[in-house]
Amino acid sequence: MDNKEQMRAYMASARRNRLINIQELNQFVEKGQIDFVGSSLCEYFPINELLNGESKRYLVYNRGIAGDTTSQLMENLEECIFALEPSKIFINIGTNDMNTSEYDENHLLENYRKILMQIKIRLPKAKIYVQSYYPVNPDMKTADESLTGKEIYKTRNNQAIISANQKVQELAAEQGCEYIDLYPLLLDTAGKLDEKYTVEGIHLKPKAYQMILKKLLPYLE
Repeated sequence: MDNKEQMRAYMASARRNRLINIQELNQFVEKGQIDFVGSSLCEYFPINELLNGESKRYLVYNRGIAGDTTSQLMENLEECIFALEPSKIFINIGTNDMNTSEYDENHLLENYRKILMQIKIRLPKAKIYVQSYYPVNPDMKTADESLTGKEIYKTRNNQAIISANQKVQELAAEQGCEYIDLYPLLLDTAGKLDEKYTVEGIHLKPKAYQMILKKLLPYLE
């Protein structure tokens, strides 16, 4: 088994374990609260820690699953959203759709539309917030070379992300959801994800999530 196969096997195992944990945690949720859902950029969002003294005002559940695509979220809508019957849903899904040479923006949008429509049918009173995708930094040099300069950036690049953000914003308006533009918050002067906000060019540090949370706080009310 080569390194790529090992990584795929590890990610698949991690996803299964995360979903098992979510299924068990859902037995203890207080329904009608706030749900964050998406991929690793959601799962790694330490929102309850960053809320600090505000945490008593908000009850937030994080149902992000690292590695998830729009197709995989559609398979797990029951566990990640419907079981919680949330009053507010914050979605950040789709960047993993961009990770391969088969990436098709229209397919991403088709899946995203299906996700939003299913939520509206099952939870007609829930408020849905569609978050923009974050920028990346393909030129960042780190001790971990797993992403630097690799194939992933051929399709998951800022040009593709800007295009997808525009289309997702239009989709949100079409579906009666609120779009939250977080992309500009994390840029450096060259228009890339600022090195001070990222671990390796894609995933974010707590200081980045702190800025994102400040932007999201009014929507939590």
